[in-house]
Amino acid sequence: RLAADTLEEFEDEYQSDLVENIDAKLAKEIFENMPNDEIADILEDVDEEKVEKILQNMDKSDAQEIKELLKYDDNTVGSIMNKEYIAFNQNKSVDEVIKELRETKPSSEIAYYLYVVDNDERLIGVVSLRDLIISSPDAKLKEIMQKNIIYVYDTDTLDDLTELVTKYELLAIPVVNNEKILLGMAILNDIVDEVLLPRWKKILKRSA
Repeated sequence: RLAADTLEEFEDEYQSDLVENIDAKLAKEIFENMPNDEIADILEDVDEEKVEKILQNMDKSDAQEIKELLKYDDNTVGSIMNKEYIAFNQNKSVDEVIKELRETKPSSEIAYYLYVVDNDERLIGVVSLRDLIISSPDAKLKEIMQKNIIYVYDTDTLDDLTELVTKYELLAIPVVNNEKILLGMAILNDIVDEVLLPRWKKILKRSA
């Protein structure tokens, strides 16, 4: 955990250098304490052969998710989206959702909004935790959800993403594909770390 926290604080170039120079099994142990979207960001600049060795040592589902994230261009929303999110079918009742949330105990980072999907996993609404708590236990999500959703496509640019998040003061925004199938979410913290901070650092270097 300490190694993972330390690695996350390094500059991008040092992150890739470190990963390339440590054993693949050790890299895998460090990455077990990091979200997959951050792992993908680090592996972007690592030698392909080394990346493959690391992924072979990881859980298959995590490895597959990281491979999917690595396919996106650096300047697209998909490259920084978090594939951990909370989504429920529109026909779930409030009581069912609350029980599932208690059982899964999602992290505060992904619990900003509950996304609502149809039977084909298409994004159709969003429910706030407040609306969930004050609604009748028997109410269906489709009855209490907000249908006017702000979302981005996985192929949208990071500039498009930043503009939307800033304009609407969002903590997170859902990411969909061209068929509007929910793929993940872009979180404000990641946008600041991956987009805004690097840009500010470049500006400061130029003015120095």
